[in-house]
Amino acid sequence: MTTRRVVEPGASAAVVRRLLTDHPSDALDEAPITVDQTNTSVVVGGRAIVKWLDPPVPHPHPGVAILAHLGAVGFTRTPALLGVEVVDGYVDAIVTRYHPGAVDGWTWYIDEAQAWVVGDADLSTVEARGAQLGRLTAELHVALATPSAVLPSPVGRASIAPAQARGSALLAEALAVTSGDAHQLLRGLESRIRAEIARFVDPDGEDVAGSVAVQPIHGDLHVGQILLVGDELLVIDFDGDPVAPPDERHRHQPTARDVAALLQSIDHVARVVDARLDGARAARVEAFIAAATGAALAAHRSRLAELGHPDDLDERLLRPYRVVQELHELVYAVRHLPVWSYVPEAALPALFTPDGDD
Repeated sequence: MTTRRVVEPGASAAVVRRLLTDHPSDALDEAPITVDQTNTSVVVGGRAIVKWLDPPVPHPHPGVAILAHLGAVGFTRTPALLGVEVVDGYVDAIVTRYHPGAVDGWTWYIDEAQAWVVGDADLSTVEARGAQLGRLTAELHVALATPSAVLPSPVGRASIAPAQARGSALLAEALAVTSGDAHQLLRGLESRIRAEIARFVDPDGEDVAGSVAVQPIHGDLHVGQILLVGDELLVIDFDGDPVAPPDERHRHQPTARDVAALLQSIDHVARVVDARLDGARAARVEAFIAAATGAALAAHRSRLAELGHPDDLDERLLRPYRVVQELHELVYAVRHLPVWSYVPEAALPALFTPDGDD
């Protein structure tokens, strides 16, 4: 893995003093956030988070524009943007509001899932949380599609061909970098994976290239990007896919990509629980996945309809995006986080079981 950027003590507090003029000038305590992340984040004064970009991004940063846009259209389900540190034409750090007690989804959701899997609670609790995640994503997408002074024309149409090309490239890369059981798994599913990737352009017997709705999306949406603050969920980190080329990270895309990534991350939560329990509650794990993902997708659809956007999710693209997401996870695991490999190695074939296959 790459080495995380080293941030000198005091640097984060200095940024906060420069950007937030209402902060006191005396010493501000710093508390680094230690969970695994691409960038380096430091809590300053119990009020602000300074995220140091690694590497810095040319100004203007599209992710900053997204945060400004969300603020302009009144979306409050993300920590407010407080300021941006620009050095020599590059965005070096982004400062957002800190929410005390916030817990990221790789902690709170895994703990919740495990408590349900080992307990005897009704599935309604699983469905309720899944629905909350689905509604949040719908509200985010509607906000991103709402014109503002920052993004006056956020919605358009474009070819889906880049998604097909990305899927094909990820499959080729996964076949090249995997070995052992993971490689054999891919070989066994290769023809079916290729058929799913082909559905991007021909999802139901008609060529849709050049005719799909696109808009700003999160681009790296998973439960780790969703904070639990009391009973409220907040979505964070609009920097896009950290392993994608910079010019692709904020390309307008179908919202189905975010929804697919969210659904697969719910699956991933359950795979982590399954590993913690050494497979002793496999049936309960599968029940969790089915209930939580089903509730999330149903609530997403319902919330879009309530907000007057019933057709914003192109469901023809949802399944191929889910398959490609697992290819991405496999490649990421091999190249950056080998201990994660067991998750996509379980989640990918699950998409081709009778319950997972359309």
